[in-house]
Amino acid sequence: MTQELDDKLVEKYPKIFRDRHGDMKKTCMVWGMDCDNGWYWLIDNLCDSIQSYIDNNSKRKRIKNSVIRFFVEILWKLRKWSFLRKKLSYEFIKGIEDRFEKEEYETIPQVIATQVKEKFGGLRFYYDGGDEKIDGMVWLAEHMSYQICEDCGTTENLGQTKGWIKTICGECAKSTSNSKRIWEKYKD
Repeated sequence: MTQELDDKLVEKYPKIFRDRHGDMKKTCMVWGMDCDNGWYWLIDNLCDSIQSYIDNNSKRKRIKNSVIRFFVEILWKLRKWSFLRKKLSYEFIKGIEDRFEKEEYETIPQVIATQVKEKFGGLRFYYDGGDEKIDGMVWLAEHMSYQICEDCGTTENLGQTKGWIKTICGECAKSTSNSKRIWEKYKD
């Protein structure tokens, strides 16, 4: 990917690409996005979906235990009876309620890209953090890349080169930079 497009992604998604200029012993992002420009919009949309999901769901309420809630309501009603008032003190019932009814939050760990590259004709987006929904987003983007020309981004007349496998369209296969490659169109 050109340096200009690489920089655009890093600027647009600083949380995801925070290690872009990090230590090469810790991340492969020091080498940038190791694919061609045709997948820029795919990576851009993937990162946008990931960051939006994390930002909008970073604090999800855990479902309160309805059985405990029902039990606490009964205790409050029983406390109204004078002979149970000493045994069911306010502090006792409030303690149970506070222990089980506090709203707890789960946080979705921030996704941090460790490597973005082309491999065997498809996009590979390696990362730390996230959850199962983000795993699904990445899986979808990686599989979509096999239907998008890595050079120009078109979805028409696609095939793969032999040898170093690359998903490209017929026009890009005929271009001068790819003239030495043997290209085979996908079967319809």
